[in-house]
Amino acid sequence: MLVDRGRITTRVHHSTVEPLYSLIPRGLTGHTTSFFDRYFRDDDATARARSLLRRAGVRTPVAFTYGHRSGAAFAAEAAELRRQLEATGLFRVRTVPAEWKRFQKGYASGAYDAYGLGRVPDFPDPDNFTTPLVGRANALHHTYASPRVDRLISLTQRHGDRRKVAGLFREIQDEIAVYVPVLPLWQRKDYVLAAPDVAGSEHLSDGTGVWRLWRLSRM
Repeated sequence: MLVDRGRITTRVHHSTVEPLYSLIPRGLTGHTTSFFDRYFRDDDATARARSLLRRAGVRTPVAFTYGHRSGAAFAAEAAELRRQLEATGLFRVRTVPAEWKRFQKGYASGAYDAYGLGRVPDFPDPDNFTTPLVGRANALHHTYASPRVDRLISLTQRHGDRRKVAGLFREIQDEIAVYVPVLPLWQRKDYVLAAPDVAGSEHLSDGTGVWRLWRLSRM
């Protein structure tokens, strides 16, 4: 892979996050490893990318801007992405930091060729990671549009039991891994600290955002 998520999670975030290879994070119905399955075994991703760019008539290095929020962690992540991409010789990246409100206006108006943005859902449902990110009238303001993805999203919204549409969510993510309008990088880890006389803390969080307080008890 051209982007090494492992180095980002360890070098930048000191292993407080973990690599993510799909739109839907681990812990939610529909989670897959679509990007890992499609690209990880690529023996020479740089050569393949160079060939794709050459066939498309794109001269290298490809210069583009990468927008991100101001702040030490965001800047460190942007610098690591730039280092990895420029090491291939195929890209020249200019990072553009901006305070939050200015950054929001910037990506909404298309001021950046690419930008980094996190996603914190209102509630733990896989649709929170499909419709707002890659659906029609998405919240990211990118130009990707896919009638097939829109149809699959519509089908997933017909069932309250998300297990019945887990396969459809997998199809959506497999499609996104082909065209890559967005590139998942990492997801946060949950940490639970408990007093010695509290039992069940290992069951408090399952990564979905729901705290299972009913699993706690006094010893």
